[in-house]
Amino acid sequence: LRPGRRGVRVVRGDVMAVTAWRVLHELRHPAPAKRQGHTHAVGPRLEGPIQVPPLGLAEQSATGVPGQRVQVDDDDWGPHLPTVDDYRRALRWGSSMVVSSAGVVEVHRPRGLLARMKARVALLWRYDALHQERIAALEQRRGERFTRHLEGMGFEHGTRAYGVTGFLPYLLSTSGNTLLHLGIMLGLFWGLMYGANVWLRTKVMLHRRRLGVVLGGWGTRGKSGTERIKAGMLSGAGVPYVSKTTGCEAMILHGPRGGRVHEIFLFRPFDKATIWEQADVVRFAATSGARAMIWECMALNPRYVDILQRGWMRDDMSTLTNAYPDHEDVMGPTGMDVAHVIGSFSPAGSPVFTAEENMFPVLHAEARRFGSLCTALTPAEKELIPTELIARFPYAEHPANIALAARVSTELGLPRVEAIGWMADHVIPDLGALMVYPEVDVDGRKVVFVNGHSANDELSFTHSWRHTGFAAHRVAQSPETWLVGVVNNRADRVPRSRVFARMVVRVT
Repeated sequence: LRPGRRGVRVVRGDVMAVTAWRVLHELRHPAPAKRQGHTHAVGPRLEGPIQVPPLGLAEQSATGVPGQRVQVDDDDWGPHLPTVDDYRRALRWGSSMVVSSAGVVEVHRPRGLLARMKARVALLWRYDALHQERIAALEQRRGERFTRHLEGMGFEHGTRAYGVTGFLPYLLSTSGNTLLHLGIMLGLFWGLMYGANVWLRTKVMLHRRRLGVVLGGWGTRGKSGTERIKAGMLSGAGVPYVSKTTGCEAMILHGPRGGRVHEIFLFRPFDKATIWEQADVVRFAATSGARAMIWECMALNPRYVDILQRGWMRDDMSTLTNAYPDHEDVMGPTGMDVAHVIGSFSPAGSPVFTAEENMFPVLHAEARRFGSLCTALTPAEKELIPTELIARFPYAEHPANIALAARVSTELGLPRVEAIGWMADHVIPDLGALMVYPEVDVDGRKVVFVNGHSANDELSFTHSWRHTGFAAHRVAQSPETWLVGVVNNRADRVPRSRVFARMVVRVT
């Protein structure tokens, strides 16, 4: 607070400006590790004679800049003990006042012009040392040592404690909160949060009951493509549906009865998904006239998987594409742990089908734990799909994913071959689906673009590399043919970027 033209002016926070002691400090302490392109000569400006410092807002540990509020052992930076700036403030305004929860401390400047000049020079030259002395006094709980030192420079101190007139007036005051009041507020807050959670959960369950069939899917790789060809199958069968899938972009596929399928982008703040996104999609599916819902699980935490599958969705049928090591920081640390988490997606009392072979015993055991039966696809189901049907797909879909969706169609009572044809004819490819585009002529060069951005792990990348024929390319035999690769990874996937860097070196 400081005097103004029309009374007292209140200034909130520290107002920074170039100060002499900061300039002197930087000249006396040069260092190459300082922040580049930043002004280091600024410090708090002496705004007024009355200072009401915050109780917190202090640094956890000291930096190389003196004069900052630094917490000591008891998590307190000592707002009751005047700082070096408070003494500088007293020199400027004649006196300064520090108002804290412990009371009011008044600091009066030295008497006499010569004494004030000597004190000003001492504070300027020994600012850092006095700041360290204040911190040491707080750590030793001997703040009077610091004040006595400043009194030796001519400063004078005065303290005023807050008085309590009586217990009853304090108890009846609006500011005299007790632990009981705190407990009541915490209870009300907890009740509000719990009630909101119960209400949202109830709404999700009511919307779920309005859906005739719910088909879920998860796995390490290929889950988005599998859910999209399931959606194509329902489109061909004339079943109105809503499909939630992610892939390269989080999408909702809305397929009305006899109408055109629409892709709707899912907005994710800061590109992060939450389980409440699923609640919004279920509500949309129930209110849009859909009879079936297809959804891809994006939860990684086992608790969230349990909430989504057995708490909210309760699938009528689920598929697990595979169980490769991935997201070990949440589902791991081992590949076996990842398989256990993926297996926990099994719906209670409903069938689950998988194309996984290596980790199938783990998936089967997890399914039994929840009262479900996990069935693995036979080699014939995955390998004996007619090539004519596979060729009808607008992109290179993995036969195992087609076989999974075909098994679902069989369980729903749809003819297998006809269902695969519906998948190929009605599927909406993902943005990163493996697709070989027609050859184009650019400045006399023949260019073929292959999109395979959904292959974001080593196994999928290797499969796509071989499937497109790139693995068979030899520079010595075809020096006129150039392979140009573009690798795109998210900023938060540093380990995956390293994997792709190694793969690029290996294949080239």
